Amino acid sequence: MIGNHDGNLDDAVPSRYPAEFHTYFPISRHDFFFLYSFNYSMVHFTICDLQYASPHELNATQLAWIEQDLQSAQPIPFRIVAFHCPVMSSGHYGDNLLLQTQLKPLLEKYNVQLVLNGHDHHYERLLSQNVTYVVLGCGGTLQDPHNVLRSESQAIAYGPNFTQITCNTSHIELQTLSLHGDLLDHYYIPAEGTS
Repeated sequence: MIGNHDGNLDDAVPSRYPAEFHTYFPISRHDFFFLYSFNYSMVHFTICDLQYASPHELNATQLAWIEQDLQSAQPIPFRIVAFHCPVMSSGHYGDNLLLQTQLKPLLEKYNVQLVLNGHDHHYERLLSQNVTYVVLGCGGTLQDPHNVLRSESQAIAYGPNFTQITCNTSHIELQTLSLHGDLLDHYYIPAEGTS
């Protein structure tokens, strides 16, 4: 997914990333937004272009594409959506009200199990309306201490770490480890209809 350091930061520019992006990544389904989706085994991935989730980015065109994509992915057991700016976070940037009012209802309506974000420089796993949100920002240089821990927060960690995500017919498994191999978080997301 494209982040806020990957392109032109001026929202007034229709295409905020270098032309080479479409040369090297021709999979995008739109000329002015870096949108694409694909299936890998039993998982449908939807990749959105939401560097800051401004009104310019989260416009009617992108919302319509996201809804159509998630609607067509309903027969697939797992749906994972990834974009840069988090819907909610206990970190420096915190909540994005535009994402919460415009995108979050679509994620819930179309049974998205996992949302992956960055932007805030810490690790956090949150749960809201059966959707798991994970902020994977521990690759950034400065770590953001949380301002106020959100009620939806299930786990939080600071310092360099990585998250391994695996999937089988019954669940998605997330394991977050420090660079020294210490287990920081371990979580299962069951497939629909399983417990």
